Amino acid sequence: MESLEQLKIQIKAAVDKEKEEILKLSREIHSNPELGYEELHAVKYMTGLLRKHNYPVKEYYGNISTAFRADAAGAGKKKGPVVAVLAEYDALNGIGHGCGHNVIASCAMGAFLGLSSVMEKLEGSACIIGTPAEEGGAGKVKLLENGAFDDVDFAVMIHPSGADGNISGRGGRAACNVKVIFRGKGAHSSAPQNGINALNAVINLFCQIDMMRSVLSRIMSTESLQREEPQQISFRMKRSASSVSEPLP
Repeated sequence: MESLEQLKIQIKAAVDKEKEEILKLSREIHSNPELGYEELHAVKYMTGLLRKHNYPVKEYYGNISTAFRADAAGAGKKKGPVVAVLAEYDALNGIGHGCGHNVIASCAMGAFLGLSSVMEKLEGSACIIGTPAEEGGAGKVKLLENGAFDDVDFAVMIHPSGADGNISGRGGRAACNVKVIFRGKGAHSSAPQNGINALNAVINLFCQIDMMRSVLSRIMSTESLQREEPQQISFRMKRSASSVSEPLP
C-alpha cells in the first residue's frame, strides 16, 4: 500500500486539477445567496457537478428538500470507516454570504473529489453530505434526527477564518437560544411611581452578559438582541423580551 504522504500528493493533484471548477462553484453560490431550506440553486449546481464526475446523488436526503449525499466506495476488502465531508451553502438574511458558506461548500466539494480519487486504495468509504440551514435552521440537527448520519463514523468540515494560521485544534462549538421575558407593570408617564419598567430589566441583563465577555474563553461567545419595544413612549413598559444566543463549548 502506498504511504500516507504519497496519497496526500495524489489528493492534492486531484484537487488542483479541479481548481477552476471549485472556484467557480464558490463564486456561483456567493452570487446567488439563498436562505436556509431555500437553497435550490446551490443544491442544483453542486449535485450537477457531482453527476458530471459520475457520482450517484441522493437528493432530498434525510427527508429535507435541500439536502443531498454522494458516496465514493473504497477498496471493499474489509469494512472500514465512513467519512463524511459536510457542505454548507445557506446565506444570512439581508447580508448574503457573510459567513463564507460558499467557501465551505467549495472546500467540501474539493475535499470530496480529492479524497475520492484515492478511495480505491483505501478501506471504507467517503461521502459528501449537503447540510442546509446552518444559520439558525438546525439543518444538521434535523438530518441527525432523520437518520442521515446513522452510518457515518466521522464527519468533518472546513470553515474560513480571518485568523492567521490553522485553528483546527480550537474545538467544536454548539449553540443554544434562551428567551427571557420580563413582566412589569404598565403606567402612564405622569405617574411613573405606579409602574415597574420591564425594559430596565432587559437592559440590565444585556449589560451583565456584556461584562461577562472579557472572562469567557476563546471558544465561547454570546450574542443578544432585544426583540420587543414599547408601543408608546408616554407609557412605562410593562413587558419586554430578550433573546440570547450562546455557543456551547
